Amino acid sequence: MTTIIIFWKSGLQELEIIDIYKLDELNTTFISYREGIFKIILKLKYLEYWYITDQDLGIVFNNLDIIFN
Repeated sequence: MTTIIIFWKSGLQELEIIDIYKLDELNTTFISYREGIFKIILKLKYLEYWYITDQDLGIVFNNLDIIFN
């Protein structure tokens, strides 16, 4: 199973994608440093929305990597 993690800035007219990551295993601790913000995701196993900071919003898709092919 592949987990795809997308980060983008919220509050924009159009989504500005910051990073796209693919993880081969679910239960993976993922840490990214971008624009002074640490983004930490632990053991995400299903489609979930969450606020990382007031400025950034992340979304996780499982088994949807075909969209990005």
